Amino acid sequence: MVNKANSAIESTILSLFAQTLTSFPALSVAICEQQDWQAFSVHTPIKQPEYQWFIGLYHHSVNLNNFPQAYLLNFIIYQDQQPTAIWRLNLAQSGEATVVTTNSSPISAPIIATGASKKTTTNILKSCLHFLVSVAERFKLKELVCQGIDGWSLNQEWSKLWLQAGANIKVSHECFTDLSQNIDEYLKKRSKGCKSDIKKALKLWHFEIHDQLSDKQLKQFQDFHRHVAGRVTRDNTTWEAQQRFTNNGESFVIFIYSDKQLIGCAQFTYSAHTGAYAIAAYERELFQYPIAHGAQILAMKKMQSMGITQYYLGARCYPGSNEKPDVKAQSIGKFKASFASSIELNQTLTLTISKGEEK
Repeated sequence: MVNKANSAIESTILSLFAQTLTSFPALSVAICEQQDWQAFSVHTPIKQPEYQWFIGLYHHSVNLNNFPQAYLLNFIIYQDQQPTAIWRLNLAQSGEATVVTTNSSPISAPIIATGASKKTTTNILKSCLHFLVSVAERFKLKELVCQGIDGWSLNQEWSKLWLQAGANIKVSHECFTDLSQNIDEYLKKRSKGCKSDIKKALKLWHFEIHDQLSDKQLKQFQDFHRHVAGRVTRDNTTWEAQQRFTNNGESFVIFIYSDKQLIGCAQFTYSAHTGAYAIAAYERELFQYPIAHGAQILAMKKMQSMGITQYYLGARCYPGSNEKPDVKAQSIGKFKASFASSIELNQTLTLTISKGEEK
């Protein structure tokens, strides 16, 4: 176990965490190295692709692009010198403002090792929440926000601790597909319109699936994304990170062509058991045609061939959702829901930090 940090901020945060653990003498914490993170995931299956190592580096690149200062904090927590939990936090600063997230999203619960006792689990989760409050007080945050999805990233004990601390709760909806079922049985349950669009897409376009992303292919994806977006939305560093987590076995990419003209790109991330719809761009002038439908069904078949049993498509936005989605977001959510075999609740918990409001 090596308690090391790469900056003064990381040293401060690690020290705060260690101070929190004095109430739990059997627990200790360190900055986690890649080999230890991946060794932990071998024994404790991680559902969320977002907790994959290289995907964490990608989001760190995004944060570095968006904030003057950004820090990636991969923690490993030990119980009696045995690795018992991993936890990813990102801290980003702009001027006096500081935000704490997991990757680029609200804070996720720690991943607890398979076989950990209920008492150990509770002690780890309590210490992590106490630590977060200490960080919030240290950096004068007014609130902390965490998120968890039923059946995927939700830890009921973690949510209960936040609620007992006074957190407010909001719920939204997320789309999932059960890939353990036969694909023909799955298709029987889709609407006539969805099945028709899948058939049309597979007939109209040529699809290529890639487990590796060459520099040339990366540039194709990057240029096409800029073409569809109408502007540059991310710098080269984030695209290079995206290429790395593909080439390191944490995602695959589908390119879609009309004759030899690129009309769509989609990237899908995955862990041992779960896949996720990560990023995509489709030719705007062809929106009246089904393009993404073909990519979705081929991605599902690809995931099934890899032994993946669950596919996360993303948010199902409704007009009355808390985020007040625009028409485009609602349309995308409806598209994702057409492929979903279940819609799960996403809990967002917001904890007000009173000391963060002091002057």
